[in-house]
Amino acid sequence: MPLRQLMTAALAIGCLIILSGQAQVQAEMKLLLNAVYLKDGKATDHISLWGNDVDPNSSSVDDLYVLQLNGKKIDVPHDFLAALDYQRRDFSYDSQSGGIEAFQNKTQCMMAGPAVGIILQSRYLTYENYRIVAEEIKPVYSKPLNCIFNSHYRPQKTYAQISAAEALAKLQTIKAIFDR
Repeated sequence: MPLRQLMTAALAIGCLIILSGQAQVQAEMKLLLNAVYLKDGKATDHISLWGNDVDPNSSSVDDLYVLQLNGKKIDVPHDFLAALDYQRRDFSYDSQSGGIEAFQNKTQCMMAGPAVGIILQSRYLTYENYRIVAEEIKPVYSKPLNCIFNSHYRPQKTYAQISAAEALAKLQTIKAIFDR
C-alpha cells in the first residue's frame, strides 16, 4: 500500500477516534440550564448550558461545559460557564429556592398579537441525606416580553428570584452577541 494511502487511512482512523471521544463527552453531558424563547406557545429559540456534573455545589478540574444556541455550540470562556453553573445552585433545589411558584397573571391585557416570553428551565434536584436522589428539568423563572404572555414561574425566595433573573440576563446577553 502506498505511503499516501497509509497516511490517509491513519488520519481517517485518528479522526474517528477523536470524534468518538467527543461523542462520549457529549453523551455524558446533561442539560443544566435552558432559556426557551416562546411565541404563542411555540419555541422560537433556545440557549442551553450542558455539563458533566449536575450538582452545582461541587466543582472539579474535570468539569466540562458546552453552551449551545439553537443546537449550535458557541465558544465562551470556561470560567463564565462554571460561574453560571454555580449560580444555578440558588434556584435548582427547594432548600435554596424555597420551591418554584407557577401562576397565571390575573390582569386583563388588551394588546393584540402573539404572546411572547422567555422561560428559564433548570435541572432541579431533590436531596436526601446530602445526596441527590432525583433530578428533572423544570421551569424555574419566566420573563414576559408582553402582557399577553401568561406562563409565570419564580422561586419563592427573593435571592433565588434575583439569581434566576441574573442567569437569564446572562444567557440573553450571550444570545444577543452570538445570534446572527
